[in-house]
Amino acid sequence: MNSNGNAPRRANTKKKKTVVQKAALMILKVAEGKDKKAVPKHSVNTQRTPAPAQRPVQKRAEQKKPAQRRPVQQRPVQQRPVQQRSNQARANNQKRPAVNNRKVLIKLVVRQLPKMKKQLYIGSAVVAVLLIMLILSRTVLFKIDNIVVTNPSEVSYTTEQISTETGIVSGTQNLFSCDLEKIEKNIEQRLPYIGEAYVEKDFPSSLKITVISTSVSAALVHGAGYILIDENGKMLEYTQMTPEAVPTLRTSVEITPEIGHYIGDKSKLEKGQETNAETEMIRLFGDIRKAAEAAGLLDGITLIDIRDERALTLMYENRLTLHLGNESRLETKLQTGAGAIAAESDSQKTRTGAIDLSIVGSAFVMDTFEEVTQTEETTEPEEN
Repeated sequence: MNSNGNAPRRANTKKKKTVVQKAALMILKVAEGKDKKAVPKHSVNTQRTPAPAQRPVQKRAEQKKPAQRRPVQQRPVQQRPVQQRSNQARANNQKRPAVNNRKVLIKLVVRQLPKMKKQLYIGSAVVAVLLIMLILSRTVLFKIDNIVVTNPSEVSYTTEQISTETGIVSGTQNLFSCDLEKIEKNIEQRLPYIGEAYVEKDFPSSLKITVISTSVSAALVHGAGYILIDENGKMLEYTQMTPEAVPTLRTSVEITPEIGHYIGDKSKLEKGQETNAETEMIRLFGDIRKAAEAAGLLDGITLIDIRDERALTLMYENRLTLHLGNESRLETKLQTGAGAIAAESDSQKTRTGAIDLSIVGSAFVMDTFEEVTQTEETTEPEEN
């Protein structure tokens, strides 16, 4: 290598030549490869492809033929297999320790014994306390020492009489063990002029009794005497004296006198159940009484005759007989009769007669008629 640097220049020129040569060789190879891939001219198909054959034109009638539907094939329902538990649940179960070993089980039970004993002690203590309280409340505590009666002035019985009929001795019976419905029934039956009795518990040791009185509404003819009844058909008293200021009731139904009890069964009537003759008789009596009260004639009615349901008869002030016919529209009939009675002059208010009210809205006044008395007079044969 000299100082002018000729040697390195020759080396560079040699390198340049080799690079150029390599590039030229690669270009030649690429050209040769392209020539090989090119398709020769004689291999090209110069023949034309035949035109597609034209289909014959079909007639319109053939084109309009409906296409036949293929039958639908039902695919069988594939039952899905029951889903198995998830991998996470399996992993959790695998993490749990197996307790098949008897010693492990014993250790677990021994560890839980203190908690179980504590819970058992607490539960038994609670049960014992409840049993003791129950026994005390039924035996020692809540003894009935006082009976309070409200509204005693409205009835004709004293507080002592009402307290006695309860059947409770002071200090002997418990509040929890007493039967309130039975006490109410005893008071109403044994003291007939008490229409309703209400008994309540007043803790710790008292009974509160509220009584409502009832009064005589009619005197039911029975044999040689009368059974005094209230508006609900409760039998209050039996007497042989002719009652005053109450109407006499005549009926064809045979009644067995049981003082303190009711005629018929009012509960069946309220529920719409099948009733007997006694219940129907009391129902009809109540309807007539309500209609007379609405017409303003109740205070003057002295006789109610319901022996024939198609020919009901009332007596007004023992001088006028009111013929009602059947039980239809009783209130309208009695209001018509009240108008006819109110139209009487002063001289006519003492006359006897009858008013036919069987036709609704009409009143036919008759001055002469055969009187109907309240009591049936009987004549005894004369002794020879």
